[in-house]
Amino acid sequence: MTAGGAVTYTLQATTNLVTGPWVDVPGQGPRPGAGGADEMSAASASPARFYRVKVAVP
Repeated sequence: MTAGGAVTYTLQATTNLVTGPWVDVPGQGPRPGAGGADEMSAASASPARFYRVKVAVP
């Protein structure tokens, strides 16, 4: 992802796209944008997880 410096980013995950809930991935935000490309990752024991990045604008 390309990060902007004025916003914060949080990696979220769920095991069900229909009913959720979306939860913050521990240690992956919220963090400020780096002003360029950035990376977030998550280790998961679940067989299937879906991810999104939550963007917060001040």
